[in-house]
Amino acid sequence: MKNRILFLIMGFMMSGLTGNSNAAGGPNDMATLTIMYDNYKHDESLQAEWGFSCLIQGTEQTILFDTGGDAEVLEANFKKLNIDPNIIDTVVISHMHWDHINGLEWLVKENGHLKIFLPDSATAEKVKELESKAEAVTLVSQMQCICGGVFSTGTLQHQIPEQSLCLETQEGIVVITGCSHPGIVRILKKTKELSDEEIYLAFGGFHLGGHTPEQIERIIDEFKPLSVEKIGPTHCTGDTAIAMFKEAWGQNYVPMGVGKQLHLHLGKHICAEQKIKKSGG
Repeated sequence: MKNRILFLIMGFMMSGLTGNSNAAGGPNDMATLTIMYDNYKHDESLQAEWGFSCLIQGTEQTILFDTGGDAEVLEANFKKLNIDPNIIDTVVISHMHWDHINGLEWLVKENGHLKIFLPDSATAEKVKELESKAEAVTLVSQMQCICGGVFSTGTLQHQIPEQSLCLETQEGIVVITGCSHPGIVRILKKTKELSDEEIYLAFGGFHLGGHTPEQIERIIDEFKPLSVEKIGPTHCTGDTAIAMFKEAWGQNYVPMGVGKQLHLHLGKHICAEQKIKKSGG
């Protein structure tokens, strides 16, 4: 009887968003997202430096979204968490800034079978360099299906063009951003255009470090009609903005930092054709 109660409690803890887990991935119907690189710490044993990277396990392909700003730091965090870089099938790069691409230098040496999705602003020189080291390189313009249940918003044009990654879960869409240079509200609105699902969680860099409290408050107000249930700003969001989002979302604020793990129930495992058609892709 005691063992049955313990089993039920453990099952409840694994549902929805949870904290760190020693497991490398979740069950077949679960996705495990691990922050591999961030300038904030969740796990004190890991290295924190300016940049961002998130590992997604449990989907049809194992995906690394961005690769941080220092290859040695990324490598050290992988080793500390006992994660083999060869498990990664796909890398998606949000934008071509050093603090999101520099880890690729180490990753392509360790793993030669990678499929890499770059924003269409990547230079021909960078594409040619990566094509010589990876299995395939794809330039993303419009909405792009990465694998079942995972899609890119497409590259949103801006002074710094950028794509974000979306994961379909039973709770709703999870949006992962690199730096949100085109604007976090614009990214979320684009996600809503591409999917009929509600946005369950948005996390990553929101690029609000240089904004005034008044400007941040207006952006938070713009979130309200988008019905974003949970929020996890980090990286380039800025301490003031993070504190304001935390106050606005209360118990639905999700603290981030390198080493943070999220466990989420997977959705339909498809990249619906109607979504691709809606995007014009």
